[in-house]
Amino acid sequence: MCIVLKQNLKDSPPAEHREKLLALLEKAPPKTIVFWDNEIGPNWFGMTAAEIEGHGYKLLISRHYSLPALIFCPGRFSGIPGASLFPATPSREVELSLLQKD
Repeated sequence: MCIVLKQNLKDSPPAEHREKLLALLEKAPPKTIVFWDNEIGPNWFGMTAAEIEGHGYKLLISRHYSLPALIFCPGRFSGIPGASLFPATPSREVELSLLQKD
């Protein structure tokens, strides 16, 4: 979403400004859309999608994704037979929510 808005994550309000973020959400015009990540949201902003719902937003959809972690095998580009991508760590579980202000 930052790309669409021509911003980067550094432009986002930090967690210590939770009240400022709440004020922005409450002042937003009707039909404002919020795209929320269940990991970044609580970690960076101290807020969950459920809390945003409690401030006048309707949950439109929420999806859970399991993203496999892949790394390059050290021999990938050296011509060693069988060199390929392989799981390095457990999958990353992500839940993304889309909310709209009533």
